[in-house]
Parts: sequence; structure tokens; C-alpha cells
Amino acid sequence: MRLNRNSVSTAILIIAASTAHAQVQMSLAEAARRLPPNYVAAHKGETVQVHGVVPVSPVNIAEYTEAIIQDATGAGLTIQGSHDLLGPLRAGQDLEITGTIIERAGLPVLQVKRLYVVDDASPPALQLLTISQLNDVDVTGRFVRTEGLVTRIGQNMGGDLMEL
Repeated sequence: MRLNRNSVSTAILIIAASTAHAQVQMSLAEAARRLPPNYVAAHKGETVQVHGVVPVSPVNIAEYTEAIIQDATGAGLTIQGSHDLLGPLRAGQDLEITGTIIERAGLPVLQVKRLYVVDDASPPALQLLTISQLNDVDVTGRFVRTEGLVTRIGQNMGGDLMEL
């Protein structure tokens, strides 16, 4: 087969167009990974596809809704989207999500572009962590429980808070 300059240019354009919209299938742990020393999102700006189960109902925030998803390993990821898209989610839904990794205050967040409810499943078990374990950046995006003495209750722009 003999290629001329036009056919080579066309082939390069087709390959470039197909890879420009490619998404990478990724584990939740990898999608949520951060890079030291500043712990920025390792995949910021990348379009990825992830799979996980909703452990708890989403939270509506001013202009968007957030939820978390977890997998069988216990890894988790925060997802963000419109109220219409994420608002109806409920605990136990098994999801396949495509979106772009963004960063909010250092937290890797998947900005949802497409979401498919694959099946209904049992919600992931609540993870019991110590207060010192909560300081590990690898536990963000997980539905956890801790125990400790409450030293202060208050509010900030994000809502209610409590210090342990």
C-alpha cells in the first residue's frame, strides 16, 4: 500500500481525534491518588472512568451536589455534579462514572460527565477509624466513623462542624 502526503495527514488527524476523547479506566485508589510533597491530585485534568458503590446519600451544596463512591478495597472518591444528575442517587447503587479529575482545596474530585447505574448492591460497610487515622490523605472520599471527645461545635461556609 502506498501512502501519499494527504492520506498520511488524514490518518494522523483520525488518530489524534480518537485519542483526544479517550478516557482511562482507573481504580478509585488511583483516581484519588495525590503526589507529595504538596499532595496535589495526581490525575488533575484527566478524563477517567471509575466504578464504585454509593455508601450514603449525596449532599446538595449551593451550585452542585457531592457524593462519595467506594469499592471493595475500601478506597473512595468524591464525585461532583449537578443536582439533577447526583441528587437522585441512593446508598447501594453500583455506578460506572466518566468525568474529569479536578481539585478542590487539595481534594481530588471527579467532576461527573456521564453516570450509569449498573446495579443495586449492598452499601459498603462503614469503616471505623481512629482520630489519628483521619489525618491520612488516603482516607478522603470514604464513609467513615470515628469516636472521640467533642471539643467544639460550630459552623463555617461549608455548614455544621465539630472538632474532636
